[in-house]
Amino acid sequence: MRKIILFITVAMVVSSCATINLKQNVPTGKFNVKGDLYYEELELKPDGTFNLKIQEAHTTKKCEGKWKIKSNDELVLNGVDNKKFQGADSLFYKRLDCKDLLLKFESKNKIKRENYYLKRMQ
Repeated sequence: MRKIILFITVAMVVSSCATINLKQNVPTGKFNVKGDLYYEELELKPDGTFNLKIQEAHTTKKCEGKWKIKSNDELVLNGVDNKKFQGADSLFYKRLDCKDLLLKFESKNKIKRENYYLKRMQ
């Protein structure tokens, strides 16, 4: 009986520490990160498209496009900023550059982007 319990415990530990393989299955869905003055939401859709929304103190930026698999744990987003800038907006706020954005999957629920993590929304 002890051997069975030990085997089950070891199997659970090994499987929970396994790395993700995007070439087998991309964990689609919504991911986000929240801060006091910053909010980012990424939706990866099963059809190979994405929506990215970034809210900062005085502006909201949106981007949409297609994603593709780069390696076993990395996706690349290729999209365009779809917000129309007019007047003063175009002078003071930088457009969202969402071409060739690299995402690294730490797990199916956690994505590293630049120096922060997006987590799966519940």
